[in-house]
Amino acid sequence: KAVVLLLCNGGALSFDSLLEPVAAVIEAFNPAQHGPRALADLLFGLENRWGKLPITIYGENYSKELDIKDMSFTTAPGRSYRYYTGTPLYRFGDGMSYTSFAHNCSTTALTVGFANFTCTVKNTGAREGDEVLQVYHRLSDSIRSGLSHPVPFRRLIAFDRLSLARAAQGQLFFSIPMKSFALTNADGDYELYPGKHHVIFSRGLGHELSLEVEINQHELHRNLHPETWSSMYI
Repeated sequence: KAVVLLLCNGGALSFDSLLEPVAAVIEAFNPAQHGPRALADLLFGLENRWGKLPITIYGENYSKELDIKDMSFTTAPGRSYRYYTGTPLYRFGDGMSYTSFAHNCSTTALTVGFANFTCTVKNTGAREGDEVLQVYHRLSDSIRSGLSHPVPFRRLIAFDRLSLARAAQGQLFFSIPMKSFALTNADGDYELYPGKHHVIFSRGLGHELSLEVEINQHELHRNLHPETWSSMYI
């Protein structure tokens, strides 16, 4: 019989040694009062409304590869899906379903301050189900090569869920503010760099689609820094 590993935990766990006999892994975190009933409905196929992994799950050796007291996300081998250079046990955003899906996206007209996208998601499997489409931002290599501060591999900037019957399809619309394409610079401020930016559409499984956005303006959005906090109360 197939073995399903059901995890109920408050934080990230490494469970490499438990994977050998396992056909599926369900990360339930802390399911709280009504969680067990929802999990039962999912496990026995009464519902098909799964989510995506909101953290990176590392292998058991990860804690040996970094100084636990070093809170920098960029110190090798890095932390989180933004900076981790290794191969995770499970990636941020991973997630499966009892059915299968396909998606396609296109860029619509740019409006003032926004990049707009239309996506079609189709249920290609044998039963109804929910799918979550994730939108990530990645700097082009041409911009990345000219920067001296840390640059994430990619960043989640939007997501949306839809429910689809068998063989049905639906549309999702994303209107992404230009500020979402800005990165934290060496001064701790958000800086929008002109040039080519990549917008990646992922279901956390299978095909990912990347579209290119050309941004012409340069913007700087200043954050509040510790040395300025005291002046707020004078």
